[in-house]
Amino acid sequence: MKAILLAHGSAGGGHRSAAYALKSGLENSLSQSRDAGGCNIIMADALSFGSPAFRLSYGRGYELAARQMRWLVKSIYSLTDKAGAESRLVDCIEAGTAQKISPLLTLINENQVNLVCCTHFLPMAMLARRRRKGDFKGALHVCVTDYQVHGFWADSEVDRYYVAGSEAARRLADFGVDPARVQVTGIPARPEFGRSGARPGRHNGRLKILFSASSLKKAECLGVLKEIEAGGCPAEITVVAGRGHNLTKMLESLDIAPRIEIILKGYVADMEKLMGASDLLITKPGGVICTEALCAGLPMLLVAPIPKHEIFNAQIMAGRGAGLICFDRGGIKKALSELDKNRDRLELMSRACQSYARPGASADISRRLLAAAAEGADGAL
Repeated sequence: MKAILLAHGSAGGGHRSAAYALKSGLENSLSQSRDAGGCNIIMADALSFGSPAFRLSYGRGYELAARQMRWLVKSIYSLTDKAGAESRLVDCIEAGTAQKISPLLTLINENQVNLVCCTHFLPMAMLARRRRKGDFKGALHVCVTDYQVHGFWADSEVDRYYVAGSEAARRLADFGVDPARVQVTGIPARPEFGRSGARPGRHNGRLKILFSASSLKKAECLGVLKEIEAGGCPAEITVVAGRGHNLTKMLESLDIAPRIEIILKGYVADMEKLMGASDLLITKPGGVICTEALCAGLPMLLVAPIPKHEIFNAQIMAGRGAGLICFDRGGIKKALSELDKNRDRLELMSRACQSYARPGASADISRRLLAAAAEGADGAL
């Protein structure tokens, strides 16, 4: 029986979300195939194969730095933005982290996995090194979860890359990746997001704003809400705080104009429904949440990016007309004031989202993975 492993990393939620979208796509493809019982789909968090100390330092360490020390993330990004073959520093980092998660190879061998698709560069780097040594003989596919590509993602051992757009494809070529191995498919998102697109007249009346606050500092959340108030337009704001981000006390003590209604939610499993009921999304420009908004036809105000990859994401969203960059103080206030006066622009932005979206990315990539798994270990489509 064929076996496909979807390997992600729990440092940030986007890599995991992309893997689950692919799992759903694979299961849907198999249910429609006569070969439904002929492929085993396995999910694995690469970090779970490391020691507790490694999981804490790598996963929680990244989340802490992304929220509180973005200058550090920027410095590390710039220092390591090279393919491993071109940088001794990157090679040493990859060698060290690969050793930490090496038990993942046992899972692969025990389940006779003949194709691995990685939505995080951590398992990709480990398997690429092991394949060079002859320890891993399966196909290695990679789904990049941002709209631009960091050097950590580039490796000559990868059989197939799936990327968001032409910018990412060109960047991989700059790293020496054969363009024939790169497919522009879009980033995978669950199909539910593509079913909640723009409706005529949805932007009339009070603005319904969805605010994804889970990765922001409390001070940043407060700043966003005060700028919405200063924008002058009546609004209903649904604040999604996620897990472990207690904003209740802050919101209870917040003195805000009565024309603003705030609805606080913690972790939600139906983000697609919230997007479908909203006029505008305020979010950090993570690759996956931007993808979900594109599929939902939901215009974005982009704030508080993690340097540098989320800055690239925001620039691409803005360049396509799907979002507005509001990194500077006062940016949200200005954007909301203008959008409230010109609701037609919201509709144009919504159409731009749908024009750039690739809601079929998960199904497309899933078909390619199943075809490659059927071919064997060479990764051919």
